[in-house]
Amino acid sequence: MKKLISITASILLACATLISVTEPAEAVVPASDISATVNTAGTAVLLKCLTGAYTGGVTSSTLNVFYITVNGSGNIYNNSKSISGDTITLAIDNRGYAAGDALAVEVHDQNVYCNGNDFAWGAAYAVALAHTITYDPNQGAGMISATVGAGALTVSTGSNYSRSGYTLSGWNTSANGSGTAVALGASYAPSQNETLYAQWTAIPVTTPVVVQAPVYTGPEFNAIEGRVVDSVEGAKILLTGHRLDSVTKISLAGKALTVTKSTDTAIELQVPGGAPGSATLEIAFTSGSMRWTNAFEFVDPAVLKAQAANKIAKPAAKPATKPAVKVTKAKPKAKK
Repeated sequence: MKKLISITASILLACATLISVTEPAEAVVPASDISATVNTAGTAVLLKCLTGAYTGGVTSSTLNVFYITVNGSGNIYNNSKSISGDTITLAIDNRGYAAGDALAVEVHDQNVYCNGNDFAWGAAYAVALAHTITYDPNQGAGMISATVGAGALTVSTGSNYSRSGYTLSGWNTSANGSGTAVALGASYAPSQNETLYAQWTAIPVTTPVVVQAPVYTGPEFNAIEGRVVDSVEGAKILLTGHRLDSVTKISLAGKALTVTKSTDTAIELQVPGGAPGSATLEIAFTSGSMRWTNAFEFVDPAVLKAQAANKIAKPAAKPATKPAVKVTKAKPKAKK
């Protein structure tokens, strides 16, 4: 009898061990498949299946126990729930929560499946609170609608803002740019309701370059006296003016002329004879050069002699004689 009891106990222990070993583990919906956020109004937690619609018991009556904790304790779920497609909506009671609180939702349900897994007996998920981002033009002009949502939000590109003489360069949580900088159109996860202030960069003003006309520093000549030159014998010519000491070379028809005297105000030249007609001087100086067109007139000596003879032969004009005017005085009348 004792031997039979011992065998029976051994069998029962083996069965118990077998049952313990073969019991299947619960498959819980991983956090990577769930998004838990508070709606815009702040009145409900939205539990969304990221892989598609929930399956299994997809009616409100089949949903089991839920807890919504604040900072790890309490329960602000008010027992009002609904399910539609990929979203379970859990109402929050009037105890609510404060800005900065950490919310979490704990789900106890084996009837609803997300991506083939259920919530078993205690799946918990952190809840991202919905926040509102408003925009301030910060001395600019225009209107931009607020951005509302939970978690990381895409902020506005600021395309509706403008400011004369400036370009919009980004956002900042402080008007003077001392807060958190946020790029235009970037992803930003506010921890509370935020105002982003436009940050402006002045457009560089291009100053026109004023090009000053060059100041002439070369020689200045007076009109030449005695411009007629004997085409055979040539002549000495005196050039007068200012800054003549800067002259380095004077040429006539490509040939350099002999300078017999040179000062700051006068240059004396020996001009050789040349073919009858006008002559042009080429003058080089330290800062440039110039051409003096028709500076001289070469004249045949025979013509010069004829002109001189004509001047001698021509009598000088006599001054016109004035008619004599006789002045007579009236005789005084005799007194009576």
